[in-house]
Amino acid sequence: MTRPPDPAAAPRRDAPPTRSDPASPRALKLLRRHTRRTLAAIDALLDHARGAPGATRHPRAATRDDLRHARRQLAYYIGPSDDIIYRPFRFGPLAGLVVYADGVVDPKFVSEAVLEPLQRLAAVRGAAARPPAGAADPAAAEPSASRAPGWRPPARRPGRPRGGAAGAARGPAGPPTPAARLARELRQSITIATEVRRTRSYRRAAQAVVEGKAALVVAGVPDILTFGAEGWPKRQPDEPESERTIRGPREGLVETLSDNLALIRRWIRDPSLRVRKLKLGRRTRTPVAMVYIEDVAPQALVDEVWERLQSIDADAVIESGTIEEYLTGRKGSIFPLVQATERTDKVAAALLEGRVVVLVDRSPFGLFLPTSLNELYQSPDEYYVNFWQGSAVRLLRVVGLFISLAFPGLYIALVGFHPELVPTKLALATAGIRQGAPMPAAVELVVMELLFELFREGGLRLPAAVGQTVGIAGGVVLGTAAAQAGFVSGIVIVVTAGTGIASFAIPNYFLGLTWRILKFVLIGLSSTFGLTGLMAGLLLIAAHLAAAESAGAPYTTPFGPLRPRRLLSAALRPPHWEKDASQRP
Repeated sequence: MTRPPDPAAAPRRDAPPTRSDPASPRALKLLRRHTRRTLAAIDALLDHARGAPGATRHPRAATRDDLRHARRQLAYYIGPSDDIIYRPFRFGPLAGLVVYADGVVDPKFVSEAVLEPLQRLAAVRGAAARPPAGAADPAAAEPSASRAPGWRPPARRPGRPRGGAAGAARGPAGPPTPAARLARELRQSITIATEVRRTRSYRRAAQAVVEGKAALVVAGVPDILTFGAEGWPKRQPDEPESERTIRGPREGLVETLSDNLALIRRWIRDPSLRVRKLKLGRRTRTPVAMVYIEDVAPQALVDEVWERLQSIDADAVIESGTIEEYLTGRKGSIFPLVQATERTDKVAAALLEGRVVVLVDRSPFGLFLPTSLNELYQSPDEYYVNFWQGSAVRLLRVVGLFISLAFPGLYIALVGFHPELVPTKLALATAGIRQGAPMPAAVELVVMELLFELFREGGLRLPAAVGQTVGIAGGVVLGTAAAQAGFVSGIVIVVTAGTGIASFAIPNYFLGLTWRILKFVLIGLSSTFGLTGLMAGLLLIAAHLAAAESAGAPYTTPFGPLRPRRLLSAALRPPHWEKDASQRP
């Protein structure tokens, strides 16, 4: 018979964590403290190994005693650059140095948020250092009754100071030294500045300066304080050019990561919204943020995206397109497996559906995944009107897809290989129009499609007021002139114009570009094998889509694998009262 466990001996669930508990806050605090000391020692060894000027001196003593030495050390790691400002200052007993990049940091903000508080601190410390007139020196008073004349404090036992950096700044009895008090007062006085960090490594302080922050060195303080004071020009949020809508917000992402995060916070005011940051690129050190809602996004998806971001090893990350290629993997696909958008409402909707959003500094496009082929046809307009109108527009886009993809190849197959499938009157009319054509139908169509694509691409580079007009009208005028000159037949102009207009119905530019490329593949197969080649090409595209995945999710969902509950909502826009967790990946 087994003996029941003693309730008193069992560990209590509500008992406070002990020091030996690896998950206790005290243990984590000690771990961070030892980690900082280890990193500081490694930085000192690196300084000595690289032969930095004065590297044999301890950075703590150098920062405290010699501002010129601190300037030389920072200049060594930053390098010779004329846009780096070294701004010395002295306010009474306080002397120091502010280092920042010209044009990147706002000098007015540095003066208001840092130098003015330091000036007030210097005035307070100067007043406290002056004893009032007639006051006696406490040290000159009679000795305490508890201490005999000639008493001396016991010699401190040699050994490692307790408490890490804080303990190193304490005396034998434990109270903080003047340097530690001054460091604490400095951090408390510049609370207006953002991202205030302290370091004892010149290399890290220099890296913060080149990343757009300012570094503050004060004589008598062992720490170097870095803080954010960005002053570069910023673009205000406006309507995205690539995703215009008839109804809905006119607010898009910008090139500043912090502003984009603030825009998302305006949409989702939920404490479960999580933001995890890292820097990518060995030279660019581009800030990247991963955003998700903790209790909505699957944890497996969050871990997978975060691992892919951490595995990126690139010399430079200039735009979100670089991140997109790493997120999709080495296999790749001609289809966009990650959806890019400039619209803040689409980003908020993706987060609410359990997706993960990746934002890159200096890029106005947000990436979210997983995505599916069906979602790339959806537009925010559909959700800002009633579901009858939204469903009709969605079906119209599907029709536009098939016209833009298969119509040119179908025309070539019917005219060149299977004229018996065309109605008699239409076949006679087509044959009459094509009489005297100098080139085969396939060559005519390829030439006109290429000209139309050139006009479209040129229209994108022109000013917005005239770009679209030139792209469409120029193609029509050129096609009409070519038909009148007998260079191409009129039916080819109709097919080209119809295909181009149908392609404008695709709301996602990158998906539309994919279909435009595959259109030429189907034209080549149709001109070689007729309807057999056209059907074979469509089957190959369908097989590729069925095998594609976006962050582990099927790209063709809900059609493959089949999800009957979501089929109707994929073809039609469901009412808002029927949208639930089934929309999540």
